[in-house]
Amino acid sequence: SLPRGLLGVTGAKGGDAMSGGVALSTRADPFDVAKEEVEAAVRKVQFMHKEWRRLLDSQNTAESTKFQDLHAELMGELELLTHDLADVERSIQTMEENQQRFNLSAEQVSQRKTFVKSSKEVHTEIQDSLNNRSVATKMEEDRRRHLLTKESQAQQQTQKSREYRDEAFMEEQRELQQKYIRSQEDELDELSKNAERLGLAAHTLNGEIESQNKMLEALGEDIEKET
Repeated sequence: SLPRGLLGVTGAKGGDAMSGGVALSTRADPFDVAKEEVEAAVRKVQFMHKEWRRLLDSQNTAESTKFQDLHAELMGELELLTHDLADVERSIQTMEENQQRFNLSAEQVSQRKTFVKSSKEVHTEIQDSLNNRSVATKMEEDRRRHLLTKESQAQQQTQKSREYRDEAFMEEQRELQQKYIRSQEDELDELSKNAERLGLAAHTLNGEIESQNKMLEALGEDIEKET
């Protein structure tokens, strides 16, 4: 957008220059205000670019939201500065064509052109830095590393899930085996108890048989004596 100090100047080829509908005197020089605004914008993008470079060199650009946000914001600021510088250039042309109206000397016009030129050089330098092939390569490598990291994490998660399922299956098998063993032990205990009961019954039966045999032997002896 047009710097505030230049509103109404770029179109002033005849008559008094206008600013927001308010007439400027022929001695009004809005360039000073516009210059301050452009200088502030240049300092801002220089500061942002310094931080952008630090993040580029120290972080994975595909993972750093701070870098991504700063990159987008810096691109936006450069776009605004492009328009501001273009507006300033047009204003200088207008003033140059109306030097008497603005009381400008050739040296003043030259100084203003030099200011715009130096500002554009800073803008171009930063813009070229963002579009540099090495930067694109670094960002592409970061993107690939990020994808590989995500893929590796996904594989690890899959492996952990598989291990968890395997462990759960083994635990279930161990529980079933323990239940089976306990069931076998219970059956053996029951068989042992049954065998013990059968042994007692057999012992009692043997005792009764022996007692009856003795009684039969005694009866036989008595019969022999009587006969």
